[in-house]
Amino acid sequence: MIRGIYSMSADEVRLKLFYRRHGDGLLLGEWAAADRWIVESTFTPRTLLLGVDSEYQTRQRFKSDMRGDLRFVSIKGGLFRDEVAEQVDFDLPISRLAEGYDFGVFWTMAAGFGESFKSRFTPDVAIDRSLERFLHEAPILQDDGPDVVFYRNFLDDESCVRMRPEIWHRIADNLSSEFSFPFVKVNAVTFDGETSDLSSTLRLDKR
Repeated sequence: MIRGIYSMSADEVRLKLFYRRHGDGLLLGEWAAADRWIVESTFTPRTLLLGVDSEYQTRQRFKSDMRGDLRFVSIKGGLFRDEVAEQVDFDLPISRLAEGYDFGVFWTMAAGFGESFKSRFTPDVAIDRSLERFLHEAPILQDDGPDVVFYRNFLDDESCVRMRPEIWHRIADNLSSEFSFPFVKVNAVTFDGETSDLSSTLRLDKR
């Protein structure tokens, strides 16, 4: 089962795809066909991949997969205030961004930004010392900012996408017909995990 919700504002459309109902088994970090379709349909050659060094296996992936064009240590909130490394690679080929069953675990991708955005994407723009949060929350989808920000949350089996409204209008009909699931418009879509909060009684029949 798959579900889609979206919200619209003057500057951006936020889309979230849910890949399981509450109580269903995890997908074990697999990319879904809709994820790959969105990346291939919306991303342009100028790309940004942000990896969050959150556990041992991810750190090992960083060593083998990421150049670390930009490196930053983020201090997370909470009881233990863990330090995690955030690394950024610029201009990876689009085909690389959705490779492998676990490529992108807790990572954020963006595409379609200008050179000036790239040059000012530094730890100085972080929100609460997190570049990841900056990409998720800051009003960046305008001017020289990215056209699309994509976050695959494997913990909750959901994909979160920020995009400029013109991109949504270009892909919405094709996305719905390609994967045969309707979208429910809501007031606001956040990047917080909320798979279990969406009612499992909602029927999403093919159109």
